[in-house]
Amino acid sequence: MFVKNGDNLKGGYAPGKNKMELETKKKISDSLKGRMPKNIKLLHKKAKKFKKGHIPWNKGIPFKQTVTEEIRIIRKVKISNTLKENYRNGKNKPYWKNKKYPIKARLKISESNRKENHWNWQGGITKKRDMSSLKIRQWRNDIFKRDNYTCKICGKSSLKLNQDLNAHHIKEWAKYPNLRYKRNNGITLCVPCHREIHRKC
Repeated sequence: MFVKNGDNLKGGYAPGKNKMELETKKKISDSLKGRMPKNIKLLHKKAKKFKKGHIPWNKGIPFKQTVTEEIRIIRKVKISNTLKENYRNGKNKPYWKNKKYPIKARLKISESNRKENHWNWQGGITKKRDMSSLKIRQWRNDIFKRDNYTCKICGKSSLKLNQDLNAHHIKEWAKYPNLRYKRNNGITLCVPCHREIHRKC
């Protein structure tokens, strides 16, 4: 039986107020006597045997006093050291760290998620060129490697690809869709030379 907080009871629950409650408790207790849980063997294995007459070290000490700030810091340091050691020994290492899908697999995934297969496909409403796709990035890297990261007009070389070097389509992207990813249709140019070429066109 539950009572309001107004009654002088610490927990807000009055055991024994209702006779029916005691009878119910007794019935439940009697029905469970002599019955063993199904996982009793497992519980016995996991349970630590308690020595008779042994007094625990924290008996009579409040919990707040047993776990001080100093003990908390020591525990944190221990856990940290264990995790670091496990990491050094090859345990707990993320599987995909310093690993990548092969290029063929990445291209296959990219193709399978394009257009109607993509969850956010809206019928091709955008006309913007996708210069961040895996296929175009692969093409750009191939052009840079072939030209040894050097501009073919002025001879400037750089490894800061996005800032200093561009991969230029010799035959235009819009007019020749079949030649977009062909290596023969690309040339490495520095940013000023690339701008100059487009200014003349």
